[in-house]
Amino acid sequence: MKKFAFILIGLLLLTIFILPSHAGASQSTLPSTDQIAAYLNEHPLVAGSGAQVLDMTIQGEALIIDLSQAVLPEGVYDEAVFTQLQADLDEAFGINQRFETTFKVEGELLEYWGRSLPDFSETASLLEIFTTKGTGPLSGVTVALSPGHGLYWNETYAMWMYQRADFWGIREDTLNPEIIAYVQEALTAQGATVIQLRELDKTIGAGVTGYPAWYESARQYAISLNLPEWIWNGSNNNYNSDIRTRPYMANYFGADILISLHNNGWDGTLRGTETYWDTDNNPSSYALAAAVHTSIVDTLTEEYGSWTNRGTRASDSGYGEINYAQMPAILVELAFMDNVDDNALLHEESFKQLSADAIVEGVCDFYGVTCLGAEAGLGKPDLTPAYGDGVCDSGWYRYVNSLGKYTYLALNVETEAESAHTATWQAELPASGEYTVEVFIPDHGAVIFTCPGLTIEQDTGAADYQVEHANGTSFIQVDQSEYADEWVELGTFHFNEAGGATAATITLTDITGELSQTTTVSASSMRFTLIGDSGMQFYDTAWVDDSWLTDESDALVENIRNFLALSGSCLQTTAVLDADGKLIDMAVLIQQAASANGINPKLLLALMEAEQSALSTCPDQVALASLMGLEPASTAHAQVADAAVQISAAITALKNTGTTPNGWVTGTVKTTLDGVNVTPANDVISILFDYSQNAGAVWGGSSADEKGVQGIYTAWLDFSLDETLPGYVFRIYFPSFK
Repeated sequence: MKKFAFILIGLLLLTIFILPSHAGASQSTLPSTDQIAAYLNEHPLVAGSGAQVLDMTIQGEALIIDLSQAVLPEGVYDEAVFTQLQADLDEAFGINQRFETTFKVEGELLEYWGRSLPDFSETASLLEIFTTKGTGPLSGVTVALSPGHGLYWNETYAMWMYQRADFWGIREDTLNPEIIAYVQEALTAQGATVIQLRELDKTIGAGVTGYPAWYESARQYAISLNLPEWIWNGSNNNYNSDIRTRPYMANYFGADILISLHNNGWDGTLRGTETYWDTDNNPSSYALAAAVHTSIVDTLTEEYGSWTNRGTRASDSGYGEINYAQMPAILVELAFMDNVDDNALLHEESFKQLSADAIVEGVCDFYGVTCLGAEAGLGKPDLTPAYGDGVCDSGWYRYVNSLGKYTYLALNVETEAESAHTATWQAELPASGEYTVEVFIPDHGAVIFTCPGLTIEQDTGAADYQVEHANGTSFIQVDQSEYADEWVELGTFHFNEAGGATAATITLTDITGELSQTTTVSASSMRFTLIGDSGMQFYDTAWVDDSWLTDESDALVENIRNFLALSGSCLQTTAVLDADGKLIDMAVLIQQAASANGINPKLLLALMEAEQSALSTCPDQVALASLMGLEPASTAHAQVADAAVQISAAITALKNTGTTPNGWVTGTVKTTLDGVNVTPANDVISILFDYSQNAGAVWGGSSADEKGVQGIYTAWLDFSLDETLPGYVFRIYFPSFK
């Protein structure tokens, strides 16, 4: 059904945007360089001037045509000549739906012969546009993202047209923005500031074309932002001006790097990724191309078993999209839309997401930082006793799992006195920070232990993993019998650098408490995913800015309701049944409490999520009665009001005396109620610990079920509570106004 829908949509769009009838090759026919050269050599503007084609090159989507100097009237650039040549080539071959055309004369770009270029002295502060930004390893890095192509006004046919053809339901004009949206999301998660060069929001509505604004070209996007005309009107026709809009915008807003994303098309036989850099651009472009390209190819190879590596390719001013950039710039041709296998993958959201993550991983590699979410993995654990010659020698049963790595099984024992087998994973992680730790539980059938002659049907229901981390030791029990070829999360822990490396130790024994030799304990691969690289304990860092306490105390009810709606919270309605049976409007309650006490409503939202998961789940009457974690339980109405008063009092006390009501002092160590030594890095952290007084189990607290400030931190991450409330709404609905 979905495939049929794709076909219908493709036919509809083809009908809407079909080219007028014209002579020459059809849109689907790839012209050869010989055909194009022969056509030009007979063209009146070329033949009539005594000029000729000196060279013609196709590099990916770039068509580079080098003409002799005689084509220039009086030896200088004449815009009308090249505008007409490109229009006629498009009429004859449909080249604008195949190539980005670059004309040269005697091997030199047309600027050499007098075509004007902006001096790029006019720049804008990033404050003049709304960009996305965050904290993380790429904090301070500004990345311009260019999704190739888009709807543009074609002067020849006097109509809005796509720049690229449809291949089995996808075309670059609409595919590239979808992938770049994932890249933007991943970059901002790493702390980068992103300058988007086309509209990316699918919900923003129609643009000037009458079709969704995210279909439209960079030129139309720049016009919609009221940017200076030299940015979007920089060449001899709208098509070429769109190409230049991208580097011109990147220059205008001072991007540190530019990444242009395209997808290829040829004759249906080619596959894979190629990445271009310009020899006439910033010298670091090659390093950026190498880092991003390697990451893409390695990631896709690992996921799909093989991927065609078409290499990094030098372009001599062939792609205006990167040539005119003043910073390191690359153009990625991710896959071939006209190849049936690549096309099938390009339809998959998982492929788009994976490719986007790989691009960002390459950016991190270029800057020499460790991406949040980067994985460090361990295969074989250290075994006691060693595996030796097999099960009769060591007691370990070994087989190759679905990851292509060894899994070791030991017979379980009931008590510590019987224990004989231990598996230990010791990782040297790339940086101090917080890591999510996962263990792989592979699939297997009944296992025959030749020694002592037993057949065991399943893994244990009580495997105990011991995780040694910066905050102490945690014990996590996993029912291995429930999983088959699955990664199972043990938790998130902070690991600190020691002895020049960041060490993590995970231990698994054969002790399960079950009747001995009735189940197997499975020891396979482990992986560690970096989610925060502060280099210090997160509870001692300023993971949220001081202004967060009081920012947007004047937020409107509408802002808060929009936030609840966009978070999918059932509290968005105007009639929530409170614990006392009365109907309440949560958005109104939060707005009133925040406004009356001069505090940030996001703080109240974070607290209710930390205490009762009230945003991610729909709280019942019991949860509403303890919505903000205050004792004794009452009503949601009272909990919100009391929490706001308590926070306001703590802010006032800290400001006037330097100490919160519960004795927290910024920059001074204090022990939480659950036994963690905390040194608040700023006033926000002091206030949060004054309110909760617990670090939380994940941050080393002694109470197993206590979320504490770690729960607030998780809510802050999960629900974009670090953004302005109006900004969050604008990010969803109006990404051009971030």
